[in-house]
Amino acid sequence: MLNKIYGLLAAVLIIAIAITGLTAVRVISVYHNQRTESQLMTAARMLQQYLNEAMPVSQAAERTLQVYEEDAAMLRLTIVNVDGTVLYDNTTDPVLMDNHKYRPEIAHAISIQGSGTSVRRSTTVADDMLYLAIYDPQNELVIRTALPLTAHRAGTRELYITIFAVLIVALVLLVAISLFTANIISRPLQKLKQASRLLAEGQYESRVPEMHLDDGEVAALSKTFNQMAHQLQETIAELEDKNVRLDAMLNAIISPMLAVDQSLAVRFMNAPARQLFGRDLDPEKAVYPLLLITHQTAAEELARSSMDNRLPQSAEMDLQTVDGKQLYQVTVSPFTSSRSEGAMISFFNVSQARKLQKMRSDFVSNVTHELRTPLTSIRGFIETLKNGAINNPDVAERFLDIIDIEADRLHSLISDILTLSEIEELVNETDHETFDLNDLIEDVAVLLDEAASEKKVKLRLPDTEKPLQVYANRHRIKQVLINLTDNAIKYNRQQGLVEISAERSDDKTVKIQIRDNGYGIPREYQDRIFERFYRVDSSRSRELGGTGLGLSIVKHIAQLYGGSASVESEPGKGSVFTVILKI
Repeated sequence: MLNKIYGLLAAVLIIAIAITGLTAVRVISVYHNQRTESQLMTAARMLQQYLNEAMPVSQAAERTLQVYEEDAAMLRLTIVNVDGTVLYDNTTDPVLMDNHKYRPEIAHAISIQGSGTSVRRSTTVADDMLYLAIYDPQNELVIRTALPLTAHRAGTRELYITIFAVLIVALVLLVAISLFTANIISRPLQKLKQASRLLAEGQYESRVPEMHLDDGEVAALSKTFNQMAHQLQETIAELEDKNVRLDAMLNAIISPMLAVDQSLAVRFMNAPARQLFGRDLDPEKAVYPLLLITHQTAAEELARSSMDNRLPQSAEMDLQTVDGKQLYQVTVSPFTSSRSEGAMISFFNVSQARKLQKMRSDFVSNVTHELRTPLTSIRGFIETLKNGAINNPDVAERFLDIIDIEADRLHSLISDILTLSEIEELVNETDHETFDLNDLIEDVAVLLDEAASEKKVKLRLPDTEKPLQVYANRHRIKQVLINLTDNAIKYNRQQGLVEISAERSDDKTVKIQIRDNGYGIPREYQDRIFERFYRVDSSRSRELGGTGLGLSIVKHIAQLYGGSASVESEPGKGSVFTVILKI
């Protein structure tokens, strides 16, 4: 019974393969003919277009052959007059060719004023050709294109031979497989095969059903398979748990981290790294080169060097992030497993640290310079007095006045430095109290009234009797008002005006503004006006007794109260300093 079934199956398969092969030959042959005719039609239409553009016949043909450069050696172009006279042929001299009026394709094209095709042997080139002719009504010509059929027929014969060979091989294989299956394959093995397939697809719970088996070896194999599947399921589950824990740990790390393989393709990125570089990496869907992530060849060179030397390496480099270019400490740690090699790369942002380091260095340099200037002046005048100038009362008195001025300036500078240092170290302000800000503004105005009178500057205070209650450190807010008002008076013109105002905004903040109509500040200096020791005009600032720290103190006090300090100024029209405080 089995032999009959296998014989019937073999017959059906042979017939199916034969029908499929013959159908394929037929389809391919028809497709090839259609494709060849389409190619010939396209060439003919192209040549017709060139002729309709009044292009000479030979030039039009050459242009067409250039387009079909690969087939130029086989493509034949012929242009025939309606009376059958050959005007052009790219394979033979037209003078030597006989009248073509009664060629089938040409006669048909002329009769219907359309197109005609034929397959026949060419007496001119001595080869079987596929001809296509179209009638050109504009020039009253017939354009004929042709390709030889030798290559097509050779391909068809080769296809027949290939299909026959495949049929013989398939038949032999089918007979062999049928015989092998009849003697070896059994139902338990089919179950084992199905379970193996499911296991390979990731269904690790797949098992071979328990059943009574006649073959002891097959039964042992099934039992072993079930044990292996159970062990594999446990191992995969454990690995998945470890991967979940590892992903959670890596994503919980604040520092951005990523892993690359030996080809420097990124295989993993933790959440901070994806956020830093703006990449939602999925290695199973796409491979990202490290250069595409960091936009820095130095990172690739560092990773390659670390993996080649099998040693951790670190370097600082500017990286392009979602927040722009920033300086990062990049550390590469190579690793090796049984299947692959790679490296873990971590990124630590040192932009702020380097900025603070530079600010600290600049601050020390500026402090040293600012302290050296008055000390040098004091020592110089003291040295002059010791060398005899003290015996001249007028000179001694003038020198002592200068020493007193420089000592007072030195005292102010040290006081401002200590104040600024104290503010910077504070996290939260202390010694808060509730007071009337308008009363404090009046106290500051009284304190600076003498300085304003000497400069002939008028102080204008808030025109209101309504109290503006705030809760803050009175001394700190007074520092802000004194520093801004004192600057507005010092750098104002004669007969100038300084206007002080304060109001509470809808967002529960207090806005303090000091407005003057003095000389103003050029726009290119306004961004740096709140930096330590920065002066628009250094000589004028020192002449007026400024330390260069007043506005920096104002900015840090504003930040201490969760606010900000800014300036709007136009040279020749004055300045407006605005301080926002959450008080």
